[in-house]
Amino acid sequence: MVEFNIMERRRSPDGVILWYNPYGILDRDKSSNGVNDLFQEGKLHIESKGFKIVSVAPRIGDNSNSVADYSLGSTFLIPQWLAEIIGTSVPFSLPYDKKRAREVIIAEQPDFLFLEEPTQGFGAHGLISGMPRREDGKPISVLGSRHHAGIYNQRADAIFRILLGIEKRIKRPEFNKNGLPNGKITPGVVNTLFKDLDFRIAVSYATARAFEKRLKDNSKYDIIYNGINTDELTPDGPIIEEWKEDDKDVILCAPGKFDRRKGIPYFIQSATIIKREKPNTIFVLAGGDESDRKPYESMVDSIGIRDYFRFTKRLPRKRYSDALRTARLCICPSTGGEGFGRIVVEPLACGTPVVASNIDGYSEATGGGQPFALMSEPKNPTDIAKKAIEILNWSPETREKMKWEASMYVRSRFAWSIIAEQIVEVLDRAYQEHGGVDWSKLSSSGTIYTK
Repeated sequence: MVEFNIMERRRSPDGVILWYNPYGILDRDKSSNGVNDLFQEGKLHIESKGFKIVSVAPRIGDNSNSVADYSLGSTFLIPQWLAEIIGTSVPFSLPYDKKRAREVIIAEQPDFLFLEEPTQGFGAHGLISGMPRREDGKPISVLGSRHHAGIYNQRADAIFRILLGIEKRIKRPEFNKNGLPNGKITPGVVNTLFKDLDFRIAVSYATARAFEKRLKDNSKYDIIYNGINTDELTPDGPIIEEWKEDDKDVILCAPGKFDRRKGIPYFIQSATIIKREKPNTIFVLAGGDESDRKPYESMVDSIGIRDYFRFTKRLPRKRYSDALRTARLCICPSTGGEGFGRIVVEPLACGTPVVASNIDGYSEATGGGQPFALMSEPKNPTDIAKKAIEILNWSPETREKMKWEASMYVRSRFAWSIIAEQIVEVLDRAYQEHGGVDWSKLSSSGTIYTK
């Protein structure tokens, strides 16, 4: 067993994290996704605590929106039939590229390899396979992962468990640095991903339970919720004046992607009920591209509510903050698949109350529901409308009180200053348990020796 002295177990003041995101690291003014936003918002906070973060991600399309330091592989969207089953369309990273991964790792010599959603494609598998090993067989760098949603309907979950079972059993020959078989067999795709992890972070208890159930490997997860940019998302600030014509009450639904699991039809159906009780309202659906919006535009037209319904494309970050402050309330009607629920918590940071589906991720993000976060029955537009009308009936005094309580709730639990510190505690603990990192002893064969 390799022994490290106490000095080797103290990471350097600027410990390098090679951080992988299978969904791409993108220019947030042009395109984005939830994991990308989480990474980019948290990067400065984590670096301020004594780290240097180097990003790596697959190519997305022509890669013109990428701001990653390194590209590794590329992506394709999962088939539509599978997207319908699991309720979301996500990019799947390919190919397996051990040689390129090894080049990136050797160039940066990271103290940590941090993998977002490691089961999402083969990028994480390539990085772990490309990681040089110590004499005791452990990777040189500290390895860790962060898991996000993982919460699917029963049929989709069964499919994922079957696929993971197959991936545990799939073997292939190992290859040396020259690309030739070395006579050994790999332990399987999933086993390669998880057998050497020094830590696992889940963004909620619900997510941890989902992965524990699916992987059945008795691993422990550190629960660290998603960080929220409470410097940007504040109750005080500009609003979108054109949405407030005739002093209307704006009800906003900003689901990001227009996946089936986002429950957009239930938002539209609830609008017809709310409008009857509260005629001084307009409804805004933000997100998606033009093709995504067409089915919902047709739905709005067919039930005759176009006059008080607006569609807008995905909002840039600053405009998004303004939109949240403009809204009298936000409706978050997802039907499942949410690991945490930034889309619920971000309006609260701006002091805007929410009506959110009572699903695991959303319930956990709101602490089971708060006076400023009313939980509605999933797929029930009548209950959504009932909760929305309750908020619209608040007195001015109650509305003002709830605004500041909602904001303080987020700031005291999910502010990046808090979340970054929790992540750093996990990293430092894992570094100690790993036994330190010393790249100075890397040999040409890719093995680290203590002699």
